[in-house]
Amino acid sequence: WKGCALEMASDHPFRVLYGGESPENAATMAGFFDEIDLPFKAVDSFSQVQPTLEEGTYQVVLVDVSTEKGLDTIRALAKAKAKDVPQPRIVAVLSQNGYTSAECVDAGADTFLAPPLSAESVKSVMGAWSAAEFSLSLECCNDFHQNYPGNPGSSSPRVLCCGREIESSMLVCESIQRLGMLCHVAHDAAEVLFTLHNQPYDVLLLDTVLVGMSGPELARQMVREFPEQENRPHIVAVTPDPFSQKECLEAGMDLYLTMPIVLGHLEEAMRQ
Repeated sequence: WKGCALEMASDHPFRVLYGGESPENAATMAGFFDEIDLPFKAVDSFSQVQPTLEEGTYQVVLVDVSTEKGLDTIRALAKAKAKDVPQPRIVAVLSQNGYTSAECVDAGADTFLAPPLSAESVKSVMGAWSAAEFSLSLECCNDFHQNYPGNPGSSSPRVLCCGREIESSMLVCESIQRLGMLCHVAHDAAEVLFTLHNQPYDVLLLDTVLVGMSGPELARQMVREFPEQENRPHIVAVTPDPFSQKECLEAGMDLYLTMPIVLGHLEEAMRQ
C-alpha cells in the first residue's frame, strides 16, 4: 500500500483489561490469555473499568456486551477518547443473545470478538495491536469525497472486510473508511456469517484464502443462507491468483480484485 507507515510500539508492556459481570466469562477469557501469554486483568463490575484504567497503563480493554451496561461502558470510553483523554483500544466481546457487532462499533468500539470465542480469535485481535501500531495515509479522489463527504455516517455504505491476515484487513478497512464508508473487520468465515445474520451490509470484501474455509466456499454458503440477492451483500473477491476469477464468479461473488490491491481499483469496486 502506497503511503503505509509501520510504527513499532514497544516502549511499554502490553496489558489487557476485561470488564464484565460474569465470573464464568472472565475465567474463560483469562484462560485464553494464559494460552497466548499476554498480561490480563479482569474486573467484576463495569463501574470499575474507568477507575482501573486510570490507575495503570492498558493498551486494550475488552468489554462484555451481553447486557446494556456493557454497551454503556463502551460509549463512556469512546466519549473520553473523543475528548483526547488517553484511552485503550476498545474491543466488544459479543454473545449469541447480546448486541450486534455494528451496534458496538457504532457505540465506539474499535473492533469486536464474536462467538465462538477461542484463544486463536483473541490472539488475532491482540496480535495486531501488541506487535505494532499502524498509521495509514492514502490519497482519495475528490469527486468520491463529494459523494460521501466527511466522516462515515449512518447513511454511508456499509462494508464488511474479511482476510486471512488481521493486520492487512485493518489497513484495508481504514482505507475504505477514508473513502467515506463504514467498514468493519471480521476475523474468519464463522464471524462473517454471524455478523451478517445480525446486521445488514452493502458489500463484503472477501479474501479468497481464509483459515478453515476458502472465500469461494464462504460465498456458496452465503448464497445458501441468503438465497435472495437483496438479503446479502455484494461480494468483492480479493485474490492473489488471476486465474481463480472464474471460480469466484461461479461461487456467487460479484466482482474481484487481484493482489496487490491498487487504491484506484478498490475505489472503483466500492463505487460499483
